[in-house]
Amino acid sequence: MTRVEQAPIPQEVLVVGEEMVNRLTAENEQLKYVDLESAKWYILDNCAEVQPYKIKHREILERESHLNLEERQRKSFPEWFKDHIQALYSEESSEVTDELYALSFGPDDRVGTYTMCTMNGIKWHVKQIENSKSVQNSGIMVPGLHGHHKSDFYGQLVSIVRVPYMNGYSVFLYKGEWFDTNCKKRKRVVRDYHFMSVNTNNLWYKDDPYVLATQAQQIFYLDDPNLGYGWKVIQKIRHRHVWDIPENEETYATETNYVDETNQEEVGDLDRTVEDENVDLTRSLRRDDVEPEIHVLSHKDLAELDSFANDDFIDDDPQEGEILSRDEEDENNNDYSDSD
Repeated sequence: MTRVEQAPIPQEVLVVGEEMVNRLTAENEQLKYVDLESAKWYILDNCAEVQPYKIKHREILERESHLNLEERQRKSFPEWFKDHIQALYSEESSEVTDELYALSFGPDDRVGTYTMCTMNGIKWHVKQIENSKSVQNSGIMVPGLHGHHKSDFYGQLVSIVRVPYMNGYSVFLYKGEWFDTNCKKRKRVVRDYHFMSVNTNNLWYKDDPYVLATQAQQIFYLDDPNLGYGWKVIQKIRHRHVWDIPENEETYATETNYVDETNQEEVGDLDRTVEDENVDLTRSLRRDDVEPEIHVLSHKDLAELDSFANDDFIDDDPQEGEILSRDEEDENNNDYSDSD
C-alpha cells in the first residue's frame, strides 16, 4: 500500500551526516530482512524521481500479465531499478544523479536508531520514554492513501531510524504503531462535531510501519472519558515559531521577470535621456529652410511694451523717501531716550 503521495528527494530526506538528530548517540542495529525490504521499498515508492522508472517497469510487467501487479512490482522493482540505473550510468547518461545512483544500490542493513530527534524545528521522542516524562511528543499523523482512497494515518512513534546509503547518504525514517482507522470497520473511529476519537487498541500496517521523517506531522492524544479505555481524542496543533510556507517557483519566476523587465525599461529610459541631453552646442540655431520675418515697431508700440513691463515689475527695495523718514524717526526716538 502507498501510504503517502510521492515526493521528490529533497536534501532533508537523503542527507549526509547526522544533523537532524542533534548529535545524539545512535544505537547500531541490524534490521531484519522483512524490515529492511519494507524500508527500502517505502523509500523508492515515495520519491518522485523514481516514478518514471516505476512506470516503465510496470509496463514491462503488464505485457507479461495483469495479475497481482502491485505485489509483483514491489518484489521485482528494486533489482530491476538497480540494473537499469547502472546501465545508464555506464553510458554516462545525464539523468543519473548521485542520489539516484546511491538509491539504486539499496541501503545497508546496519542502521542507527534514536530515541529522540528534532525535525523541521519540532522535537520528537519515542513513546517508550514517555512514561517518565510529563510531556507527549510521540503522536504522529501522515496523510496518504489506503488502497485508492485518501486516508489520514494516526499512530505513535516507536523508533527513529537512520538508513545509510553509499557515498555517505542517509534517509531518516519514523517507525510507527498505526491505529486501525478503516472506515469499513466498526468501532474504529468516532466523530463528534469537531472532535475525532480513535480506538488505539486496534493496529494495522504492522508489516509496513515506516514513513519518511519529513512527511510526519506531530499530534497529541487526549483520553476520551465518554468512550472509555483505549479511546483517544486526536488533537491537531500549530506549533509556535514554525510556519509552513509553500514554495511557489512559478510566482517567484514571474516576479523576477517583472523586476528584470522593469529595470531594463528604466535603464533604457535613462539611456535615451542621456542621448537626448548629449546635444551638440556648436550646432547653429539658424534654420536655412525658413525665410526670416522682420517686424518694425513704432515709438507707440515701444512705449506700450515698456509700460506693460513696469506694471508687472515688483520692486522690493525701499524708496529713498521711506529711508529718510525712518532715519528721522530713529533720531526722534534717540532724543526721547536721551532726555530720560
